[in-house]
Amino acid sequence: MTRPSPRPQRVLVVDDDAGVRATLVTVLETCGHTAIAAQDGAKGLEALREFAADVVITDLKMPEMSGWEVARFVKRRSPQTPVILLTGVPDDAAGEPEAARAVDLVLRKPIRIQQLLAAITEVTSPPQQ
Repeated sequence: MTRPSPRPQRVLVVDDDAGVRATLVTVLETCGHTAIAAQDGAKGLEALREFAADVVITDLKMPEMSGWEVARFVKRRSPQTPVILLTGVPDDAAGEPEAARAVDLVLRKPIRIQQLLAAITEVTSPPQQ
């Protein structure tokens, strides 16, 4: 049985690494999603005022504002919007247990395209009954 294709999502990518941002946006758009990018948490929060994101993907370690802070802001503004946190350090996700409640899924860098697409499908799919 073939798996149904995920429906296109509007994705906000927040990452301070220009190469990672560009790669994620390219991959997402190639796979049928609409993606915009922000170079840091503050720019990401600004973008959310104009762009109704279905999913937010944020890097954890960024200057000025961490991915935890981005996630908490997103959930205060729109509790139903899924947040996927990207991190390069395995123990980072355990660093802030309370903040972790604002994150729907943690992915470790480097990530594979299929892993990223599966994560988006997972956090945007209605719960199985």
